[in-house]
Amino acid sequence: MTETDLPDWAPVPTDRWAHGMRERLAEGVPAALDEFGRHLAAFGDGLDKRRRVTKTWTKRTVRLLGADGAPELARDALRLLVTDVSGPLVSNENRDLALGFVLAVGLAGEPAAVPDLFRLAREAANLPGTATSVRDDGLAQAAFSALEDLNHTAALDALCRLHQQIDYVILCEKHLAPVLIDAATRLGIPEDRRIELSVPAHGLTADHTGTLGPRGEGTIYVNVPFRAEITIEDPHTVAVTWIDDEGTRQRTTSPFSSPRGFKSTYFSHNVEVPRRHANRVSETLAAERRRLRDLPIAARWPFEEWTTLYRDHPITGAVAHGLIWEFEAADGSWTAALPLRDGFATLDGTAPPDPSDKTAVRLWHASRATPDEIEAWRARLAEAGRVQPFDQLTP
Repeated sequence: MTETDLPDWAPVPTDRWAHGMRERLAEGVPAALDEFGRHLAAFGDGLDKRRRVTKTWTKRTVRLLGADGAPELARDALRLLVTDVSGPLVSNENRDLALGFVLAVGLAGEPAAVPDLFRLAREAANLPGTATSVRDDGLAQAAFSALEDLNHTAALDALCRLHQQIDYVILCEKHLAPVLIDAATRLGIPEDRRIELSVPAHGLTADHTGTLGPRGEGTIYVNVPFRAEITIEDPHTVAVTWIDDEGTRQRTTSPFSSPRGFKSTYFSHNVEVPRRHANRVSETLAAERRRLRDLPIAARWPFEEWTTLYRDHPITGAVAHGLIWEFEAADGSWTAALPLRDGFATLDGTAPPDPSDKTAVRLWHASRATPDEIEAWRARLAEAGRVQPFDQLTP
């Protein structure tokens, strides 16, 4: 088949992906695959009024994936999306076809597609270290959905990693978090574990601070005509620092009132944006205080998992850093320590043995300690100026 013999649903040669796909399709398109491609190219017709994929579209896609070569064609289309990436991933003329292929990969149910879907989500979300110059929320959402449809633990792990890495609030909280919860539910993950995996970061970074600014500058990607910082100062305190055009900084805590003159200068609807966002951060912080307080005494985590979900999480980490944790050694003994930004500190101020991926971590409980240890930790916390999210020292 020559370039001029390509099916009429072939992508228009207006982007890098389209050129790769046209070369792939020039190898020949059997009748069964022609129907498959025509169906995917009409992806927009498979959406309801709320822009959600209909069950009819999904069922037909699954049926057409039964044709010889259909899953392979979908995988090739996905692979081309993440090969030699530069600039926008696809042009508007080819979006429906690209979205259809990505969703078809998920419905094909091949776990081997996880790395490519993970990379596509990262590229489409324009994360640091990616080559794209424009964020593409539609392709990112398609990658999320495809990972969920794979119904595999490797796909769930990819969604969890994306949930930690994507700081664009709307994309993460409105689209990724629900998919993550649904994927965990389909795999039979218990509810408490699903909650643990899906704690939102609200655009905050590992130092527990998120920023807003003009033209969407900052980690929260909300457009306001001034700059603001939302910071978790301790497990109980969220603060907003308002920064005007002169660079003057003024800090407020709940209810996050704006400085005098801010509303008249920047208008009330803009001032409400950081206030509402700070309230969301406060609500999640309070929920995490309660959740960690109520953790079962027998709860354990592998060190690497605990590091991601607890110590380094932008919000949960603010709670975890106020608590004493225990780390299991190879001989089965446990060492209690406080998390630091660059390590851990035990009662005498030294670091515990270097933890490894196989090290188990658990929350320290006063019921497992002697009265002398409790008093020693009370003094250590005071000396370190640590604010505990809840009283950990009462047996």
